Amino acid sequence: MNTLRAKILDKEIYVVDTIEATANDIAHDVQAYESISLLRVIADLGNHIYRSRLDFTLYRQVQVNDSFLIFSALFVLNCESTPNGIDASRADLQILFKKLWFIYDKDCTEEDITPDEILLRFAYRQFPHQQELLNGFTRSIYIYQKIWPNRTQMLENDIFNETLGLTFDQVLMHVFLWLSSEQSYFYKLDQETLNKINGSLNVAISMTSEAAFLNWASRSPNDICEYTGSLDNALQKYPIINIGIVSQRTDQDAFLILTKNCLYQKLAHYLYFDFIERYRGERGSNIFKTTYGQAFQEYVGELLKAHFRSWDVIPELTYTKAKNSVSTVDWIVSRGDKLILLEVKQSSIFLETKQSGSMESFRKDCKRTLDVAFTQLQTTKTDIEAHSFDELKFMGKAKNIEMVCIVADPLYFGNMLLPMIREEYSEMHVINITDLEDILEVQKKDQSLHYLLSKKRKRQRLQEMDFNEYIISVVKGRAHRSSQFLRDIFNQYFTGLKQ
Repeated sequence: MNTLRAKILDKEIYVVDTIEATANDIAHDVQAYESISLLRVIADLGNHIYRSRLDFTLYRQVQVNDSFLIFSALFVLNCESTPNGIDASRADLQILFKKLWFIYDKDCTEEDITPDEILLRFAYRQFPHQQELLNGFTRSIYIYQKIWPNRTQMLENDIFNETLGLTFDQVLMHVFLWLSSEQSYFYKLDQETLNKINGSLNVAISMTSEAAFLNWASRSPNDICEYTGSLDNALQKYPIINIGIVSQRTDQDAFLILTKNCLYQKLAHYLYFDFIERYRGERGSNIFKTTYGQAFQEYVGELLKAHFRSWDVIPELTYTKAKNSVSTVDWIVSRGDKLILLEVKQSSIFLETKQSGSMESFRKDCKRTLDVAFTQLQTTKTDIEAHSFDELKFMGKAKNIEMVCIVADPLYFGNMLLPMIREEYSEMHVINITDLEDILEVQKKDQSLHYLLSKKRKRQRLQEMDFNEYIISVVKGRAHRSSQFLRDIFNQYFTGLKQ
């Protein structure tokens, strides 16, 4: 296996041995194969990654991951198909894959970009597909089933039916039906099978709901090639390809799941972008984003309450400052002279920055998002320490205050890069929601989060680490385990479906 591994702040980055080639050269190679068979090989590799619960798998001696596979599949789809081409399942594709790796990684090795920009580009290609999928999926259950019904905005909107033509239960069930299959392809279900499923579960799925599901999760090859939406790759938006009629034994269209992890992530993560697109308003307004932000903030509070038994978990407070009403951070965790201030943000950096790795773009994004969080954290900390505001005086004993910004998406290498653009950022921890779920589970027995945050901040190498690696290296635990809180939600939900 010709793969180099490098560790940066305990994160493993993989660099695969490649063969230099142009896109035109590779397109010519691809056209020698029957395109459906080539897509089937890619889908089978994606299926193996999903079922083995690994970050990578080997195609012979070439290492591949989900991100590379959807890049390769999109490249194949954009090439003209050759009738009666070579059956890719019987061919050796190692040279083709090494050439595809070359153009996939080419912009990560350009001479005119900085080491930090190279790092960001690699990070957002390799790490998103290494997250614990159950965290995001179960979080979606809790937010949309437990918190969303109690919203104070969008009361007139049924976001699932308006956007997908499905209920939450229906979309979840259709996703899981195809994830549970041992194959990477499927045909539409017949009525007899649908009746059996409905007989065993308290959810109504039908040919109509299956059609709505496929409209949400799949497209034809041509439609995928023409995609111009908000995600980096069309196959993140539509991880299922309608490849048409492929057998004389049936007149049904066949559907190919390029990578099952992408289908899982579509429910656990990318569903958010479907709603963002559906409810986009004028001049950048978005009622869904505002409403979801409140639900996400509440979810963080529920997490904190579930993991702190002998600490006070205090929601956002208002106090009077210079005759104005001022708000604290979103959540405060307090015991004795110790405080943890937590500010919740949906966003950190945006798609263009993740794709380019541009540090200039990184600075601009952080100024729009994390600057606001840092200012809020610092203001609350200063006003508590001032002992001048009646509403905050009950926290007057606080001497050890940790400041945390929680973001929905991972900000890879954020705790290392942020102090480079603003020194004061080193006073603030940035943690994504998955790592927060993990570290809360790790510290649950002795409720030691404050100690872990303090320890991390006081040593530069630890301070610069992302929390996933910090958990592994310092706590000696395995990060990305699903928490008991999340496992209970998962089990309760599926128990309810069986009743």
